[in-house]
Amino acid sequence: MKGLSHLAVGLAWTSCLPGAVDAAGRGHPGFFALAAVCALLPDTLDFRFARFLHTHHVEIVPDPLNPDPAVVSAALADAADRAAEQGRAVTVRLHPVRVSHDLWRRYDVIFDPAGRRIGVRLGDIVDPGGATAGPAPRFEGWAPCKARLRLEYRASTAVSGFGDAMFAMEPAADGAVVPVFLPWHRRFSHSVAAAAGVTALAGTFAGAIGAAAAGGAFALHILLDQAGFLGSNLFWPFSRTRVQGLQCVRSDSPLGNFSAVWLSCAVIFFNLAAASGRVPPLRTLRWTSAAAGLPLLAAVITNSLLARKKNRRTLAAAAPKFY
Repeated sequence: MKGLSHLAVGLAWTSCLPGAVDAAGRGHPGFFALAAVCALLPDTLDFRFARFLHTHHVEIVPDPLNPDPAVVSAALADAADRAAEQGRAVTVRLHPVRVSHDLWRRYDVIFDPAGRRIGVRLGDIVDPGGATAGPAPRFEGWAPCKARLRLEYRASTAVSGFGDAMFAMEPAADGAVVPVFLPWHRRFSHSVAAAAGVTALAGTFAGAIGAAAAGGAFALHILLDQAGFLGSNLFWPFSRTRVQGLQCVRSDSPLGNFSAVWLSCAVIFFNLAAASGRVPPLRTLRWTSAAAGLPLLAAVITNSLLARKKNRRTLAAAAPKFY
């Protein structure tokens, strides 16, 4: 999930702690600040440190003037075959195709286990937010694999924007090669051991309330991420592999992130109103239910209508045309 969702969930959790709310009411919001830091800490460790410490064996930099998807797909297929032959992981770093200082050419990496091939499809020009900034000719290239592929993540992954993408072609015990997306992400930082360490450290310096606020915010970050597709290495250091996510929601889902933030705001409102003692609990519950439920219902309906509209456009574009 996005950083704002993790932040909102961490603050909502802390608002459930009477001691933290009481301290904030007396002008000491330190427990909320501690929870906010710990709610963002797992991804901060990954994106600010772990990604730069992780080594790679193959680096692919597509030509920005004439990107060739066949060359990229061939390099990825070769890395998968090398991993199968050598019995060790081969990590590939993919650079985005930069068009200007704030525009990129999107391309998708596609794994086809049934056909034993890897493809790359060039897409439109996009801005830093991923929105289409202009059309571009679409090309794709495919390369066959000798290795048998097995997917534990999405079959198609986009490469665009400021950051690069990384795949670790990891040989499995059954002889297949598993393309592991962002092998440096959600490892030690998203483990039960890390959550326990943060809880113990916060308890040492901030007492029981600080331990509950920090540990809860950190653990809820991991739990929220586990609802997605990528999963987390929950049992580090006893395991090197990520536990597959529940695949309930994509991390970049607008509806999923909106729901997390909105429900968190509703929980904070309820807890603060209840702590004030000025509003009857039943009325507070009714207000909170309406505040949380009605916008979420409207968001679900809107998302459903937009999905249907998109499906109709896709079907219309795929329909045969006769001239």
